Amino acid sequence: MKACIVVALLLAGGAARAAGPTVVTVAGGGAGDGGPAVSAEVGAQGGLVVLESGDVLFADPAHSSIRRVDAATRTISTVLRTGEREPPLSLALGAPGKVLFASAYRVEELDLATGHRRAIAGSGQSLYAYAPLELSGPATQVPLGHISAVAVDPQGRVCFADSFRGVILRVDPSTGSLERFFEIDGAPPTTGSEPAWFISGVAFDSAGALYFSDGRRHLVHRVEAGKATAVAGTGEIRRAFPRKSAPPGQDDSAAPATSSPLIRPGPLAIRPTGEVAFGEEYGLVQYVNRHGQLATLLGWKSRASAVGGIAFDRDGALYAKVTPESGVGQVLKLPAGATEPEVLAGSGLAHCCGDGAPGPEAVLSKPEGVAIDAGGDLVFADTGNHRIRRVSARTGRIETIVGGGSYALPGSRHVNGHPIRPAPPPGRTHGLSFEVLWPRFVATDPAGNVYFAQRDGPVHRVERDGTVVTLGAERKNALGAKFPDGFSGIGGLAVDASGTVFVAAEHRIWRISADGRLGVLGGSGHEGFAGDGGFALPADLSRPAWPVVDGRGTLYFVDGGNSRIRRIDRTGRISTVAGNGLGWELGEGLAIRQAIGTVTGLALDPAGDLHYATSDNRIWRLSQADGQLRVVAGRDFGGPPSPDGPVAGITSLGRPRALAFDRRGVLYFSEPDRSRVRAIRP
Repeated sequence: MKACIVVALLLAGGAARAAGPTVVTVAGGGAGDGGPAVSAEVGAQGGLVVLESGDVLFADPAHSSIRRVDAATRTISTVLRTGEREPPLSLALGAPGKVLFASAYRVEELDLATGHRRAIAGSGQSLYAYAPLELSGPATQVPLGHISAVAVDPQGRVCFADSFRGVILRVDPSTGSLERFFEIDGAPPTTGSEPAWFISGVAFDSAGALYFSDGRRHLVHRVEAGKATAVAGTGEIRRAFPRKSAPPGQDDSAAPATSSPLIRPGPLAIRPTGEVAFGEEYGLVQYVNRHGQLATLLGWKSRASAVGGIAFDRDGALYAKVTPESGVGQVLKLPAGATEPEVLAGSGLAHCCGDGAPGPEAVLSKPEGVAIDAGGDLVFADTGNHRIRRVSARTGRIETIVGGGSYALPGSRHVNGHPIRPAPPPGRTHGLSFEVLWPRFVATDPAGNVYFAQRDGPVHRVERDGTVVTLGAERKNALGAKFPDGFSGIGGLAVDASGTVFVAAEHRIWRISADGRLGVLGGSGHEGFAGDGGFALPADLSRPAWPVVDGRGTLYFVDGGNSRIRRIDRTGRISTVAGNGLGWELGEGLAIRQAIGTVTGLALDPAGDLHYATSDNRIWRLSQADGQLRVVAGRDFGGPPSPDGPVAGITSLGRPRALAFDRRGVLYFSEPDRSRVRAIRP
């Protein structure tokens, strides 16, 4: 909530201001909380439960948290963060308003109304594999081994499994001590590095009968009179799969469930009708019907991994935590009587996305170019997620404006090992219909259009209705379809008030007029350094990047290979404004005499002063009044980036890149290594 308030004040211009410049995170670093659950990043594995309200709670070990999907709004939130050392693994419903959760070595109770945690069992110390359990004393002081499942019996007693010792333990509510509730095959073995059993699921039916799954022996058991009897599985691993789309409740064969091989059965749940259901590898969820036969609820999915947790609501709908081929988690819901599940939570994409959530709750991947549009919204290239995204100045929430689709961008190239995407149909196509591989640079114009480019290829304009128009694709590549049309080695984009687009590429500054005509503003195309004081067209440049234009017709750019910042004025003449050509940073002083090193971003503030970022984790200001360089933020080369706070306390930035200012003087920049976009507000 605090992060949301900070971003809202930053983007909307709130009255509350901290003393001095302050660094804040504008986008990135979250997991999608506060937005639609289907857009959130969800970690693999972990159990889940369904509350009486219909809300779903699930363990998210990847984010060391328990998260909640609101049944009414389908939004996602985090109800508990446990810390990286003890991520929650399995969940069970406790007393009304409470839920039990287990990490590897501890069982706790969470009060959902207050957020209070109460220890149930385990001291938090790890018990060495196969070391004997010492059950004397309070349960909360007993070191435990690997807890693999937790359940509550009809009397409210907490039970949990210890896989390495092949035992199910129970907390005695009258004494608070632990007792052996059930032990598999007597005494466990005392040698080896892996458990002979893996109790991967525990559940009780309404009569108090215990069920458990043995993922290593591929069996599901029911415990009666202290003896375990298999109710599903033969002890052999499954080699064939049930029908992919079996009608709900239809038997997969006439054979008894005990004659059907399973494949690593895991979490268990009791259906409202009393049958035991269990998840398996490859996304399977099955149950033992009233005839003792297997019936399929969820069919197998190719290359899917194990089911992390299953649960039923009072209407008989199935909820399952699964891990699709992408390797990140999703929560599925299969209403009673349905044949196909719906996605309840999880984008299914690694490092993406959080659309609809506050910007700091989004999940970014190596963002690069940043820009501010005419409405004050932040636009940036979420490079590793293959998207162009926007953070609203009004709401502080994030959305994708280009990317995530199935069509190839005009002028794009074939990428080895990647499916060849079809061209879009004739006519205007919305940006969300395109796949955008590794976008790097963005720019905006006063009319509200957004421009973006990849490292190689044409420039694309996203118009106000979301459709994409391609510029510069007429420069056909003679090397064939595997090479993109347009430009090679793009270093940045800029757009002036008339809609003219400037592209730094191929040792030149190119110009694309508002009507699509292509020309050259500066650069001979020969790599080198020459031409200062003369006209820009015959001048030699080296790897130009990060062009910016002011309101008087002057264009500034980084002449990267020459370690300089140069400008082309309105008369077409070129000159150097910073850098002496040396490839390292010297320090503050007269800009024309200082070595500026590797510049990774350039921007003009509202007063007309240049700001640039360098690879030594600093941001500099070049005063137009006196030509002096001064450090704005960052003081170290090494060390991890400092957290948000006053600039005076920031000792290290995270390799800042791609600067942009809004009209109020807020400076935005990306930190690709930290997968976030930050800002310095005055």
